[in-house]
Amino acid sequence: MKSRRADAVFGFLHENTIVSAADELRWEALGVRATVLPVDIDTIIYDHLCQNQGLSFNDEADLGTASGEAVLGKMTVQPGRIEISRQLKIEGNEGRLRFTIAHEIGHWVLHRPLILADERQYSLLGSEKHQLVTLNRAINGLTSAPEEIQANMFASELLIPRKQLGEEWGRRNSLRPVATKSGSDLKLIAREAAIARMPGLPALTDVFAVSAEAMAIALLRRKLVAPPASLLEGF
Repeated sequence: MKSRRADAVFGFLHENTIVSAADELRWEALGVRATVLPVDIDTIIYDHLCQNQGLSFNDEADLGTASGEAVLGKMTVQPGRIEISRQLKIEGNEGRLRFTIAHEIGHWVLHRPLILADERQYSLLGSEKHQLVTLNRAINGLTSAPEEIQANMFASELLIPRKQLGEEWGRRNSLRPVATKSGSDLKLIAREAAIARMPGLPALTDVFAVSAEAMAIALLRRKLVAPPASLLEGF
């Protein structure tokens, strides 16, 4: 959910910009513990964003629904606030909760400064109380809204750092990428790789404390699970 003119605010952000923003936040907030897995999202929120950037955070919010879907999160531009639906704090939803929090942090890091920096665009969002509202479909990746796609990418980079994923992948596979047969269901194969357990090694989802869906998307986007043709392009 967004303002009718939100595209004019956010526009295009290069993937490298989003990756760098997530890496910078993780190192600023965690220091030498930035490489420890799973990424300490609580310290990022409470000890860094709340203390140093004036963020107000509530993960017990009753956010209801919008457009017939559950609202999972909200980022209010001014005053700076992130709210997370209490419904996510149920057994078995830790990965989804962490990703939703990281998604809202993405809005805070990537989009809030753009809105605040442009008073004209900021006024366009006034009718919605300067909020970015995250629906269920956005967290599931079923959206074409640029700010939601960007926030999802930020969340993935924050919780699943590329270097650490490469190292964990290497411990489980003799080859860096997994080549799949032509016509294979890449999403299914990536999801199976995300939850696979090997002797002495936990599943990638457990190592990074994310959902199978989030890990599968990361494996696909970083071409660790890929069709044979793409392997010829190099990595």
